[in-house]
Amino acid sequence: MVKYLLGWLLAYSLLYLPLSLLSGQPLSFASVLIWVSGHVVYTAYLAVQLEAAALMPENWH
Repeated sequence: MVKYLLGWLLAYSLLYLPLSLLSGQPLSFASVLIWVSGHVVYTAYLAVQLEAAALMPENWH
């Protein structure tokens, strides 16, 4: 699960800079901070969903 979540964060990171530069908007510290915090929250949400799915009785082997 950790590798999966780190993969998400890496994919977001790899896409953030090129897409931000293509948008033509200036990159400020605040925008980077908002982006990072939003994706940390989303990654935490994914972790909760994966953990909940793993705890479902039909997934017990």
